[in-house]
This record gives sequence, C-alpha cells and structure tokens, in this order.
Amino acid sequence: MELLDKKERILRAAEHLFTLYGIKSTTVEQIAKQAQVGKGTVYLIFADKETLFGEVLQRNWESFSEETVAGLDDSLGFLATIDYWLTRMTLHRAQDPLFHKVYTEFLDFGTPEIGQGIKRLQLLAVCRIEELVERGAAAGELPPGIAPRMLAFMLVKSYAAFSYEWPKEFGPIGPAEVRQLLDDLLGVYSQSGKGAMNP
Repeated sequence: MELLDKKERILRAAEHLFTLYGIKSTTVEQIAKQAQVGKGTVYLIFADKETLFGEVLQRNWESFSEETVAGLDDSLGFLATIDYWLTRMTLHRAQDPLFHKVYTEFLDFGTPEIGQGIKRLQLLAVCRIEELVERGAAAGELPPGIAPRMLAFMLVKSYAAFSYEWPKEFGPIGPAEVRQLLDDLLGVYSQSGKGAMNP
C-alpha cells in the first residue's frame, strides 16, 4: 500500500514537472524531491524517466477518455460520434497543458522519448476510433468491405492534418467542412437521420 502511495506521488510530481519544464529539463532528482521520496524509490518503481513519462501519458489519455465518454450523447449517429471523438482529441492535443508542453518540445528539439510517447497516444487514438468503426460497420452504417483499422488511422491522421497543417498552407477550414468531407469519403448519406453528422 505504501509503495502504491509513493507511485501515485511520483506520477503526480512527474506530470507537474513535465508540464512546467518539459522532458529534457526535468530530472529524476527533481521528480523525487517533488514527490518527497528518494531517487532510488523512483527507480524501484520505474525503470527510467522514459518509462515514467510513458505512464504519465497513459494516465493522461485514460483521464481524457473517461471525460469524453461521460460527455458523449448516446443519441448521436455514427458519424457524429466519430466527429465528437476526433474533435475532442484535437482539442485535447491543443489545450491540455501537459500535451501542449511536450508536443512543443518535440517540435523544437525532437526529443526521442516524446516521439515514442506521441506514437503510443496515436495508437490508442486509432484503436478507439477503430472500435467505433467496427460498431458502425456491424450496424450497417458503413459501406461493406471497409478495413476498420486502416479507416481509423486515416481518420485520426487526416483530422489532425486538417486541424494543424491545412490552415498553415491554405488558410482556415471550418469543422462543418471537415465533417462534410468525412461524410463524402465514407459514402454515408443522411437518410432518415441514419449516419448523419447531426443527431
């Protein structure tokens, strides 16, 4: 029980310091001091700073997922649900203090452990959207033959690209335009409300 308490304190301290200073500028010694544990205790629980960072990101994702599920309107159609998740993911990436800090550090310095962490988060995002795609396919709301993981990967990457890359190159794009594009790409049309972007 005491070890679990120390682990929790270490994780909270690490998240706080990573958010303030980034990964490169945060040391295990600083984390141990903030958590009020010995440096050896940190290494007893986590193999290295990279492992600790990975778990901090995992907790961040789990917290985000719980909040997103709690705010989901069950009456939304398939595409509206996909759009809800993708929009929330994009906002989280832009507004969450921890993710904003480490992503900025990655862009500036290419910190390897952040790159690995971002890849893990992307995989979690793809897996989540894949589940939704599978449900949509099972409900007959998608054209037959769609590969769920490939479609999920395309949606996650495309949505992020339209949110961050497109405005830099071509100017602003509204959420409605992105939703319409998704609707067209998936071949899903609003008939009697089925598959519509709106509830």
